[in-house]
Amino acid sequence: MEEILIEQKIDSYIPSIASNNPIIKKMWESLEAIYPGNWDMQNELRSDLLNHYIVYIKFPEIEISNKNDNKHIIKDLYVKIGYKINGSNVKLTELQGYRGKMTYEEHSTKYSHSHLPSSGLDSFVPFCLGSSEMADLKNDWVIMENDFDQILFELFLYQLDAYVRWESLDGGPYHRMTEIRIQNSARVSKEEMVSAFKKVISNKIKIPCKWDNSSLRFVFENDIIIDILTTNEIGPMTYTTPSGIEVPPDSSARVMLHNIKSLNDDYQTNSKLMFRGEKVIRIINNDGLKVEDDDNLIMRTKTAIAEYVNKVLTNRMNLYFIKNYGK
Repeated sequence: MEEILIEQKIDSYIPSIASNNPIIKKMWESLEAIYPGNWDMQNELRSDLLNHYIVYIKFPEIEISNKNDNKHIIKDLYVKIGYKINGSNVKLTELQGYRGKMTYEEHSTKYSHSHLPSSGLDSFVPFCLGSSEMADLKNDWVIMENDFDQILFELFLYQLDAYVRWESLDGGPYHRMTEIRIQNSARVSKEEMVSAFKKVISNKIKIPCKWDNSSLRFVFENDIIIDILTTNEIGPMTYTTPSGIEVPPDSSARVMLHNIKSLNDDYQTNSKLMFRGEKVIRIINNDGLKVEDDDNLIMRTKTAIAEYVNKVLTNRMNLYFIKNYGK
């Protein structure tokens, strides 16, 4: 009866490993309950480690945020968790990440996740956990090799979901989401950001805001800020496609599309990851980029300028509200 229930619960998908181990069965149950249809478990043959199993978890789409209210959406993040399972004892051996789908801007910046190094863009690499709660949970599993506790295992899985959605700025992440840009795009200096904000204030430029019930604070929208700054010719400016992709001075939509095709052809040939019985092929999205965009480029204020203006305005607006009307 237990075997039938497990098969029904995980939608008839049974990983190609021994299913007579009660510990593995419990892990399957927890994985399907928390990440339904987005997990896999494989037996990894290693000469240096016996009874080693790999749990893969796929996050099809997540929004990463940080304390500065920056946000970035990534797709197809794969997390690899290694376990040594010896009888009823379980010990965690690795926690790594890899991206399936990426934008051209992310690939150009070598950004897989804020806490993954750029050196491992084409393979699984360890997450930087710093001093987070995730690090404490991981260390408990690494140091100890105790009897398997399904509740603690599920706590670890829930904490993993929270961890991959947060960019911790304490100590500095490997990559800040605000630094994602196409290679050769000139970076915006702090002086340029401050200068742009001063022009907004000195010229008394009105930028609308709205109240966000979920965060209980006033918020501004980057797209609206970019349009207003562009109208008032507050820079630095850059050429942008109609879909909002910034084009470096020495590039074009045609060049970028050629680069994307070359990358996808290479990944089609060299993909090695298998997930739920199918090969995972990395795809670099063109994000609506078209050759015709070269004839329709728009001169707009750089996104980094708008993000900085947004951040300062948000902080000042909410601080003013709290001081004058808050309790």
